[in-house]
Amino acid sequence: MKTDKVDAGTLASLHAAGFLPEIWTPYPATERMHRLVARRCQVVRHPTRIKNEVHSILHSHLIPKCPHADLFNGRGRDWLSRQPLPDDERAAIDRHVRELDRLGEDLQELRSRHRTGHAGQRGGASVADHHRRQRDGRHRPHGGSATSAASRPHRSW
Repeated sequence: MKTDKVDAGTLASLHAAGFLPEIWTPYPATERMHRLVARRCQVVRHPTRIKNEVHSILHSHLIPKCPHADLFNGRGRDWLSRQPLPDDERAAIDRHVRELDRLGEDLQELRSRHRTGHAGQRGGASVADHHRRQRDGRHRPHGGSATSAASRPHRSW
């Protein structure tokens, strides 16, 4: 029989006997980079959602596809502004376009931080340098050597 109570007892016994392996926890710089990449992914995905909302509004009012390559560049936005839409839908599209512009600025800022490795901190190595060192096996966090596993933080269960 498998229950949480049984599992907890089994884990406690294994831990007491020293059979549970330690787990690796990332260094603060690595955690910061992971957060930066996650934020960037969110900012990259969000404009797609907003653009889909605009296309949905146009589609629901039977407005044909934009004749320009990109509905959200200068020519596409000019075409969009001339489409006959109810006031509430026009206001929603205007809000979406403003949000797209703001997200574009946010993405530029995140790209700049990603390039320099400065996620709000000074003096950091670039993200690319960090990943290159890890890939090449030259990652030595906290000044440790490549073989000093004892210098790496671990947690046990």
